[in-house]
Amino acid sequence: MDKLLLAYLAGVIDSDGYISIKRSTYAARVLGKNWNPQYQEMIGIKQVSPEAVDLLKATFGGYRNLQRPSARNGRPLHGWQGTNLIAAKVISALRPYLRIKARQADIALRLRVSKDSKVARLRGSPAKRKQAASVITERERLFAEVRALNDTRPQRPRLV
Repeated sequence: MDKLLLAYLAGVIDSDGYISIKRSTYAARVLGKNWNPQYQEMIGIKQVSPEAVDLLKATFGGYRNLQRPSARNGRPLHGWQGTNLIAAKVISALRPYLRIKARQADIALRLRVSKDSKVARLRGSPAKRKQAASVITERERLFAEVRALNDTRPQRPRLV
């Protein structure tokens, strides 16, 4: 792929995008069909202009959407998102050019390594297996680590 294009798209992600890990416990909590939380890599952007969103979609695939404005006089937001294998592919391609979200990218790529590992694949499809405790512990640690990096709320000083 063109290095200039990848550098540009990495800049878009660094400025207006996100790299994260989604944890879903819905199947276990509500449906009772799964023992494990499900984890997935995520990357995406939201912008008022569609050009960069369309470029990401054309370059990598993924999901394109349009959201209503949150402010009464706001403009609609154009969004793009990649999850799981698409997210891992995009993050791998953009990683050399990321500056601000490089740590989040590294964590998401470590999740992909965990998901592709032999230990994780020993027990069939994700929906029908109980993962080893060590696998869940590692993925939960990755989830917490990326969540802490993405938490933009002001931190209160701790009293000792």
